[in-house]
Amino acid sequence: MTIRHEVNNALTAIVAESQLLSETETNLSSDGKASAKTIHEAALRIAADVRKLTTLADAPVTEYVPGVQMIDLRAARSI
Repeated sequence: MTIRHEVNNALTAIVAESQLLSETETNLSSDGKASAKTIHEAALRIAADVRKLTTLADAPVTEYVPGVQMIDLRAARSI
């Protein structure tokens, strides 16, 4: 199995459960619903970033702190 497949399996559960929680749980406070929505949106962002990582045409880097360079997904091109 690929890393993408494994991460997406976990994200599918997080997306589904957070959506179900926010839409069907009647005893959930407004703060709880907002938290479930935040979890849902974060999981979708992770899925989008995983997609970008697996289709990179180049790997631009940015120096985040002196001497430490990391891939910059915002600047990356997909194939």
